[in-house]
Amino acid sequence: AAAPAAHAAVVLRGGASPAPQAASLGQEHIQSALLQLQRTSEQNAGALVAHLSHRFAGSVASFLAMGRKIAEPVAEADPLAVIITSIVYIILVFLVAKFYLHQREAKYSVPLEAEAKPEDFRHFRSGLLKCHERPDICLWSFCCPSIRWGDNMWTMGFFSSFWLPMVIFFVLASFSSSGFVILLAIMGTVYRQGLRKQFSMVRQGGITLVEDCCLY
Repeated sequence: AAAPAAHAAVVLRGGASPAPQAASLGQEHIQSALLQLQRTSEQNAGALVAHLSHRFAGSVASFLAMGRKIAEPVAEADPLAVIITSIVYIILVFLVAKFYLHQREAKYSVPLEAEAKPEDFRHFRSGLLKCHERPDICLWSFCCPSIRWGDNMWTMGFFSSFWLPMVIFFVLASFSSSGFVILLAIMGTVYRQGLRKQFSMVRQGGITLVEDCCLY
């Protein structure tokens, strides 16, 4: 009986119980751990952002360096190589044109007037999205537009020979500057309108000017 009484006296003299003190220490440890975790998260986030920024800057630098490497051969092209390549290309075009004329003479030995009537030309035979109807013309127009255009202008009597309109179109189409492209579109529109008038087509002038220009 004396032992519990003594223990009670000690508790009364010591004041508060040790349980609240332990709880207070636990809260301090939790707050300290949370603060340390927050600091660690901020440091990790900063390191991640710095790493991603470094990787992005490195990727951009590599892309720009690749672009410079690609552009260097064009900027530093050998003039002699350019001249030789151009001559070979021109010779190839003229050889293909000679082959085209040979095939044309063999295929169209009958005069055009004996094959069709004027009424057949009041409209274009093929529409803009009907390339499959004449795959031969589609292929020649896609691969060798100067040859097809020269043939059309010569057949319609706008030029006295096949070679002059073919060379004109070839020269204008060989330059990529906007001035030559606009000149080519204007020339193509003028002669296409001439075709419409020559055959008294139903659709002439007006919106067809815009249509013909966009085609070229």
